[in-house]
Amino acid sequence: MRERAHWDDFQQAFSRVLSATSTRWAPWYVVPADHKWFPRVCAAAVRLAW
Repeated sequence: MRERAHWDDFQQAFSRVLSATSTRWAPWYVVPADHKWFPRVCAAAVRLAW
């Protein structure tokens, strides 16, 4: 429960890290991973778009 109090801080740090390290030549893509099939489809779509 104590860790949940830091969730907003974690999300802000996560966003800052991705924004600071994602470049045009090496972008980050965040995909949901709730079900195995969905992130695979998202990764394939990103790969095809490149």
